[in-house]
Amino acid sequence: GGVSFFLLGTIEVNETNAMIASVLFFFASLDMATADLLCEGKYAEKMMEKPETSSDLVSWVWGVYQLGVLTASVFIGPISDSYSPKLIYLIAVPFCLQFLVPLYKGYLPEEKVQRNAAKEGLQMDVEKSGRLSYTS
Repeated sequence: GGVSFFLLGTIEVNETNAMIASVLFFFASLDMATADLLCEGKYAEKMMEKPETSSDLVSWVWGVYQLGVLTASVFIGPISDSYSPKLIYLIAVPFCLQFLVPLYKGYLPEEKVQRNAAKEGLQMDVEKSGRLSYTS
């Protein structure tokens, strides 16, 4: 993702390399989706720990997201008008790479579950909810 934004900010996109630009946009979007899923997984875990505050957490997450979108849109117009739209992609590089620090420092740990334990846990959860039946 960061490499994609960097290349989009540095190469000249024209008709001959438009396919390359579309592949770069794909990888940039894939990076954003990965970061989004990591965050959603972590706050879903936190919601399960404290279900009484789960709606507050979702509201806070979406509020911060919308604040980020508003802030970005305030800067994108003037940067595009005063400089080059390519500068926006270069500015996006550090923001795109920011999730690597907590990922590599282990701030998003996942509990390892053994294969048999996972099946037993699924069976128990399904039996509690009464919606699905699990057979091995």
